[in-house]
Parts: sequence; structure tokens; C-alpha cells
Amino acid sequence: MVQKTTTIMRATFTCMLIFAMMFTIASFAQVSKENYKIQLKSVDFTPTGSLSDFTEQPHKLQDVLFQNEYYVVLQFKNLPNHTTRTQLANSGIRLISYLGANAYQAAISDAIAGGKLAAADLRAWAKMPIESKISASLNEGDLPQWATQVAHKIDLSIVLHDSKSVAIHSELKNMGCELLGNPLNNSRHLELRADIEQITALAQLPFVAHVSPIKAPDVK
Repeated sequence: MVQKTTTIMRATFTCMLIFAMMFTIASFAQVSKENYKIQLKSVDFTPTGSLSDFTEQPHKLQDVLFQNEYYVVLQFKNLPNHTTRTQLANSGIRLISYLGANAYQAAISDAIAGGKLAAADLRAWAKMPIESKISASLNEGDLPQWATQVAHKIDLSIVLHDSKSVAIHSELKNMGCELLGNPLNNSRHLELRADIEQITALAQLPFVAHVSPIKAPDVK
């Protein structure tokens, strides 16, 4: 009798636990669906841009346009699955990296039709805050000694949204930057030397994902 009672109590407790977990998960899902704030290391922001801007007011996006694509943050009402992501890519919307809160760093063709945007289940868009594209030390004005060996210059590590191209190299050289190479042997990474005053300008380039000082040399 005691064993039977114990079994019933365990079964009851298990059912209550499962119900509690389901309730908790549902609660979190509801909160995350309603909370569209994107939380990055250096800044929090909520996209508010109207999707009609891409077709009706493209002048708002000229500073994020490169090689016929707008590099922006896109926030969806619901996360797209693999099939949807493929359909988006075919329509001119490339999802580059996930940021949380149903949002992606993305690249949108400047020739995209308004109907395709309307069908993408998008909520809003935003430009990536510049401070989030610059390392904390550079944002604070902390310039490491090993990266400032040349007067008024700084050696920087640049992460790109896409693989390096002739167009990207040309843009950087036109700014007066000296390309130093790619020690990580990564197609989306390069090192360059620029004027210290150009740090923000580099971060503002649409194809740049992040700017930081070069890695400290190994101490022998």
C-alpha cells in the first residue's frame, strides 16, 4: 500500500513539474516575442525603421549602401526557418549573422521589390549603432602601445561582413589605409594601418562588422 501511494505521489509530482515547465517556457516565449530590444555588448537598441524606406525613401540608406546592397539590421516578427531563409536569399535578402531578438545583420539588394519585403514577415529595420562596431578599448580611447608604433597611426584588425574583394580593398586604399595582410588566413579578416582619427570612419563603412586594435605580439 505504501509503495502504491509513493508511486502515485511521484506520478503526481512529475505531472506538476511538467506542467510548471510548460507554463514557464510559454511565459518566456511570450516575453521574448514582445520584447524587440536587441542587446549587444556595448549598446541596446530596438529597430523602428519602416520597411517602405527601402523602396520609397532610399536616400535614408545611402550611408549603408555598398556594391548595390544595403547593410542593415532586420528584425522579424517570427524567426525564419531554413526554407524561408533560402527564399529570402533568392529574393535579394541575405541574412549574415543572428543578433538575438529575432534580428539579423543582413544585406538587402537595392533593387528589391516592395512586395517581396512585405512578404518577408519583417517587423522593422535599423542601422547598426557605430559604437557596437568598435571594440570597447577603442571606444574608451585606450590605444595600445603595440598598435601605435607609427606616429599618428594605429594598426587595426578589421572583421568584414563578407569575404574580401577588390572593391573593399579599393575603398580602404582610397581612404589612405595601408593593408598589412591577413595573419589569421580568414577571408573575412584583414589588418591595416590607418590614421587614428579614422577609427570611426572605418566602423561606418557598410561592409565592416567590427574594428579593434591588432592582437598584442607574443612575448618571447
